[in-house]
Amino acid sequence: MFTWNVTTTWWIWNASEPGAIAAFLANSLLMCLPWLAFRITKRKLGNTIGYISLIAFWLCFEYIHLHDWGLSWPWLTLVNVFATHIEWIQWYEYTGTSGGSLWVLLSNVLIFSLFMEYQENGRSKTYFALMITWLLVIIIPSVLYNSKSGN
Repeated sequence: MFTWNVTTTWWIWNASEPGAIAAFLANSLLMCLPWLAFRITKRKLGNTIGYISLIAFWLCFEYIHLHDWGLSWPWLTLVNVFATHIEWIQWYEYTGTSGGSLWVLLSNVLIFSLFMEYQENGRSKTYFALMITWLLVIIIPSVLYNSKSGN
């Protein structure tokens, strides 16, 4: 989290060196809270609930980070990774940044699950089901948006 914060908000250093260090550390520690909650949940309730909770905890964190306190940092949301490819994410106009973060997180959890399934069982039925689910998660938002917008 510290590396993520420093690489995405390095420019704060130009405004105030001590302030930048404090911001890097404070924000990094805050960003660890969803991961800590995920780890506890996964340990107590298992993988499936654990990974669903990771998505929920992170979305909750982003919402609070954007709306419920005085130091909003919108450039640290996951969806900003597509800032240079806005044609991929035009459908955000319907879901907002939370829908985009859900899309990124769900896609990554599915890819991780796909990888783990392949490591454990090879190309099983579950592997192919996960592959199809992941492809649908990636493709459906763009297809639905393009069909509504007439593109």
